[in-house]
Amino acid sequence: MSEAPLDTTTTASDADAPGRSITALIAAAVLIAAVVAAVLLFGVARPPELAAIDEGTAPAAAVAWNRWEDDESCIHVAWPDGRVTTPYCATDGGEIVAWPADGIVLRAWGRGGETEVTIDAETGEVIERRAVDSQAAEQQPRPAAPVDNWVRSDHEDGVLTVTFETSGGVIWTVEAPDAYRITSGVRSPDGDWVAMVDTASRLLVVEADGSAEPRVWASDVDEWQVPMWQGTARD
Repeated sequence: MSEAPLDTTTTASDADAPGRSITALIAAAVLIAAVVAAVLLFGVARPPELAAIDEGTAPAAAVAWNRWEDDESCIHVAWPDGRVTTPYCATDGGEIVAWPADGIVLRAWGRGGETEVTIDAETGEVIERRAVDSQAAEQQPRPAAPVDNWVRSDHEDGVLTVTFETSGGVIWTVEAPDAYRITSGVRSPDGDWVAMVDTASRLLVVEADGSAEPRVWASDVDEWQVPMWQGTARD
């Protein structure tokens, strides 16, 4: 009994299958691109648009902050003339704890223990490095925090209101999405300005009396950094 020959006939439907698959993939890619574009255009909660700082709207003092970059903790400084510099980087990390007249004071933790490093804000030169007795420092009474130096932000009905933590004095009111907020902010030593960091990773500066909207002083600032004003004394 002979076997039936195999049917090797290719139908038009089968021949078109690869073409249909490619067309379907292209259509899917176009659809995904359209969805992404729509999200970018309509769905992203953009931060309030603000003008950049200039010499006419800048405070007299500078502001410093830390940021980790390539396994190093770097000090960045925003100057009244609009410059943003990076005078110092180190692998032992740390936090800025003061900025008196002699330089930026960085509290660092290395293999040798806790140290305080005083750094020239312009050149990055290490002016002084001294060991810190951590236990003794913890036992010393700390002075009370300056009244009304810190800020908070609250949302209601699509409006963000930034106020001083203690007095409730209004610094800034703006329409903004709920996801946008000020993560930290502190008043300058002279009391006239407030430096703030927002969820768009921007360093903002605003007059403490709320008479004008904030200006953008720098970008790429870690959201949870607390700005350190030039002229801030040690505790």
